[in-house]
Amino acid sequence: MSEVVLKSVTLKTALADAAIDLREYEVLAMDTQGSELLVLKGAEDILPHFKYIKTEAADFEIYSGCCKGEQISAFLEPRGFRLIGTYEFARREGGGGCFELLFARDI
Repeated sequence: MSEVVLKSVTLKTALADAAIDLREYEVLAMDTQGSELLVLKGAEDILPHFKYIKTEAADFEIYSGCCKGEQISAFLEPRGFRLIGTYEFARREGGGGCFELLFARDI
C-alpha cells in the first residue's frame, strides 16, 4: 500500500495567496468531490462576500464520508443563504440522485 501526503489550505487562504479581490465576484461555484461542506466551513467568514453559491451534492453517500445536500442547506441557511434552485443531473440505479444546488443570500 502506498501513501500520498497532501497539503491543503482554506479557500480564504488560497484566494488571499492568489490576490483575488472578492469584491469582483458575486458567485462561489464549487465541485470538490464531496468535500463542499468542509470548504464552506473553512470559508465561513468570507461567505458574506458572495450573493450566490452553486455547488454539487447528492442525497446519498456518493463518496465515503461526503456531505449531502441537506447538510449544506443546514449550514448555509443560518448564514443567510436560501436554496433557490435544484437540478438533478444524475440518478443511480437503486435510488439516489446527484444535484446542482443554487443558494442565494438574503440581502
